[in-house]
Amino acid sequence: MTQFWHPTGIAGPAAWIASSLRQTRQGPGGLQLSCLTAPGARDPQIMLVGFLVLGGCTFAFGAALREARSQHATGGAGPGPALVQGAGLLTVAAGLLRRDHMLLNAPGGPGASWYGNAHDPISGLIYASLILAQLALARRFRRDPRWRARRPWLLAGAAATGLILIAYAAAVTGPAAAILQRAAVTLPQAAVAPSRPGSCAPPTGGVRSDSVGKASRKKGQRRQGAGQSRADFELRRSFARLEANPSPALAAHAWGGGSKPEHAAIPTWPDDSAGDRFFNTQGTADAAEAPPIVGTTLPTPEEMAATSELWVVATNALVRAVVLDGLTVNHPAVSTVIALLEPIVKQELAYYADETTWDEYPESDVPLRLLGDEVLMDATWAIAGDDSLASVLALLERRLDTAFDTPGRPASLTGRAAAEALIRAFPDHFECRAPGDEACLERLRATGRTSSNPLCDLVRDKVIAPEDALPVGLTILAALADLARTSAFSVLDAST
Repeated sequence: MTQFWHPTGIAGPAAWIASSLRQTRQGPGGLQLSCLTAPGARDPQIMLVGFLVLGGCTFAFGAALREARSQHATGGAGPGPALVQGAGLLTVAAGLLRRDHMLLNAPGGPGASWYGNAHDPISGLIYASLILAQLALARRFRRDPRWRARRPWLLAGAAATGLILIAYAAAVTGPAAAILQRAAVTLPQAAVAPSRPGSCAPPTGGVRSDSVGKASRKKGQRRQGAGQSRADFELRRSFARLEANPSPALAAHAWGGGSKPEHAAIPTWPDDSAGDRFFNTQGTADAAEAPPIVGTTLPTPEEMAATSELWVVATNALVRAVVLDGLTVNHPAVSTVIALLEPIVKQELAYYADETTWDEYPESDVPLRLLGDEVLMDATWAIAGDDSLASVLALLERRLDTAFDTPGRPASLTGRAAAEALIRAFPDHFECRAPGDEACLERLRATGRTSSNPLCDLVRDKVIAPEDALPVGLTILAALADLARTSAFSVLDAST
């Protein structure tokens, strides 16, 4: 699970507040912040340093937030981090372009300089940037289950900041102006600084992991037949480079035969609809960037077994196939990739079966963990929305029964068994607050236990065989994707 914290989010505001408090104690009471940098103030350099440190740290915090959102969050960074960075640069400028006098309405004072006059419009831009940054981050966080819990705080912070600024502008030289100004600057910093995934994160001690790129260093045996084509030679050379320097990007490059894969189109839906929630998860974004599995030269079984980055690419490619490319689980290309991953899945399940060694599994990006812990749980969150788990459970039972209605399916694999495995694992990843949720979960806990991964649970309970874990997981995912293709906020409304 993505977690974000950066020291500049605390250091900048702390330095600024400390310098402000110190100067307020030393100078005349009620002075506004910019007045404390004026030449006539006592030790104006202290407040000037506060402005510079706050601006520099705000800019660095915005850059760190942009990187965290770009790498780990659904929908990319958005304009919020850029607005935070802009506020940081403007804060530096406001400190350097300081006022000429300690008082805003200094009677008999000489005329203000150009830089003193420039301070006010720059301050106005800072206030606007801080409000817009909160609104932009709140809008972006709405689309991401891992960050969504921060959204109400950001919206409240933006509203409160706006009200305070209105009160400040109405009495800019009044006795309460200094307090209002400090509150207007500090409040958005407090709202933005802890911008990290909140209540949607797994509980303390949970088993969900977000450590990525933990590569296997084993040297796989590569075969080069006599008279191989130039294309095959380049492909094998790409896999050789991947073994020497494992990375997800290079794995996708090698999978694509040495060329950058063409991204799949992600359908758009109205904001906050079930379709918007489903198709804006991180799993869908990763799948769209994965290479297609039709018309592609796949890695050999030895190459697949040797490099864990290829497991990530293969899993994401399977998600892309059934969610975005419209392929069925029985499609020959899908079956081929499933067969390539089957030995890795069985090894993963062998570790899982021994609970004393499960936490010691050497790879984090194993197929069932990615598909079950990550993609399916985010998909279940998108389907559940704000509806009660009992209602969602009943709907999933019916839909999955239809999805499993194929020749040769085991009698133990029912919509009820799969739906209960999904909902039983759900609270290990997300909070459940709808009325009746706890009663539903208590009933499910009485009939079985969860590892937080519904696919591993289905294998453990002998509902499915180990070799069926991936196909069943993809079948469930495809059914959830079909259910989510609606502009309604609730899938229950779309299904009536």
